Amino acid sequence: MPKPELELSRMTPNEIIRLAQEAKGKEKDAILSQIAESEVCPSSLYEFLAGKSQKVRASLAKNPKLEGSYFKRLAEDEAPRVRSSLALNPSIPADILVKLSKDADEGVRAAVARSEKASAELLAQMAEKPENKGMVLASIAGSPWAPPGLVLKIVKAEDASVKSRGRGGENDELFFADESFEPLARAAANERTPKEALKLLAHYRGNEIEWSLAKNPSAPLEVLSEIVEKGSPSAKRDLALNPALPKQLALKIAELADELGSANLAQKSSDKEVIESAVLAFRDLKKAERVALAASKNEACPTAVLEKIFEDFKDGSNETVLFRLARNPATPTSLLQKLARSSSAKAAKAAQSRLA
Repeated sequence: MPKPELELSRMTPNEIIRLAQEAKGKEKDAILSQIAESEVCPSSLYEFLAGKSQKVRASLAKNPKLEGSYFKRLAEDEAPRVRSSLALNPSIPADILVKLSKDADEGVRAAVARSEKASAELLAQMAEKPENKGMVLASIAGSPWAPPGLVLKIVKAEDASVKSRGRGGENDELFFADESFEPLARAAANERTPKEALKLLAHYRGNEIEWSLAKNPSAPLEVLSEIVEKGSPSAKRDLALNPALPKQLALKIAELADELGSANLAQKSSDKEVIESAVLAFRDLKKAERVALAASKNEACPTAVLEKIFEDFKDGSNETVLFRLARNPATPTSLLQKLARSSSAKAAKAAQSRLA
């Protein structure tokens, strides 16, 4: 059941209080949760909401306007979900965050590591504790607020641990269950991870570490180049989505004529030569409709490529391609005129509207 959307900002405090007190039935929790999390929630309601369901208490714990005594109270809540929500509250006092960093529940400690209020000192202390493995280290390694030096230290330690167990080889499916896997994968995705650490991760193949590296805009050129040359097909496809991918590497991916990789380039690239190479790598676009679909809606797509796509699909074999061509601001008037006479009624109507 979809939760009711409340326009709390348009209500007076008394109206919100009355709404909370009168909430009932199946929507009660949803209504109370929205009120509890809202910054316009009257503080006089906190006590009422703090005694409600776990869902409502977790929502109250997220409220950035929460008052001091309730931080202390919710930090002692029996439900880890509530304590985790509290750890991510942007207004959480430092002493409460430190308290939660020692919580018995791993998920709560992981939430602390993801908090924007977690200091470099606190994160370093958490990383040193032997009970903080897997999930907690992953949250530290993936945090945009973690000091780069700390992320490098985690990567070195976890990578060495993997190698000492003879794990992490190409397509090592069992590696996904390894406690070092998630911290390394999160570090690979973190744009603030030092280049030295990203280079250390470049030997992983066929898993999320490699895929995350491929999409990371901060990955060094040598790492991206190695993925083009030696990476798994999935990583090369992800590489095509990297906004910082150098043109020379994008062209190499286009030469591979992999339908998914070419489609990613055709849709995301703003370089006309790259788009053209991705599309023209296929002599018969009907065998690579995904690429045509991607390129047909890219506003940077060259006119010659748009015209080729039209010629390949003008028989109406894929009406979506024609419709996207008709809607693309880059499609020239001459091509719109052809589309206006298309056998696809939807594409014809869109083209006629553009020409009007």
